[in-house]
Amino acid sequence: MIKLDILPYPLYKFQIDPVLADEVLEHVKNLKFEKNLSNNNNLDMHINYYHEKLFTFFNESVNSVKQLYYRDEIDFPIVDCWANRYGPLEKISNHTHANGMISGVYYANAEENFGPTVFNINDPWCSDFFSDKSEYKLITIFKENYKQMRVRSEVIPEKGSLLLFPSHIFHFVKPNLNKKISRYTVSFNTFPSGIISFNPTSMLELKTVSVQDKQNGSKKE
Repeated sequence: MIKLDILPYPLYKFQIDPVLADEVLEHVKNLKFEKNLSNNNNLDMHINYYHEKLFTFFNESVNSVKQLYYRDEIDFPIVDCWANRYGPLEKISNHTHANGMISGVYYANAEENFGPTVFNINDPWCSDFFSDKSEYKLITIFKENYKQMRVRSEVIPEKGSLLLFPSHIFHFVKPNLNKKISRYTVSFNTFPSGIISFNPTSMLELKTVSVQDKQNGSKKE
């Protein structure tokens, strides 16, 4: 039997200017990080991150992907952004990004033995039965470990690279095995803004408040 992996799931990678990458790394390293106690990862985080030139790069990259799939009338502003710091053996468990549509992870640095980002989806051969509903639990045609059957692929961190992916895709980060250097990333979510439906009986328009809107508002105050 030969397995044919014929259905790749496209993610998109962009590379920032090396000079700006160095500037962003110094900016991120000097942030005030705090432990995030809202999940089981206990990771060092800086919430509400903003860097004007980096956001310009983010927005240009998101727009490139947007043009592949979405109408011109729809924008995808960045609605939240945060920086992560991974010390020795620190990681992030499998998760998706709530309240987002296009998400991104920017690798501020990359060293030997940094943990890769692992993207994974349920194996389509048995994904219809991944459920906590009791009626599905009665179906016992799968092996005992069938819930671990996933299609997965790893992305090795590259300094200055940005990875864009659909927010609903599961992903996790393997432990940082570098005992001397912390791993830094910047992550963000976007959400659609604009006219969602032109149907005259169900006209829908969303106005999303972006991180940049909040920054400009705070400057005016």
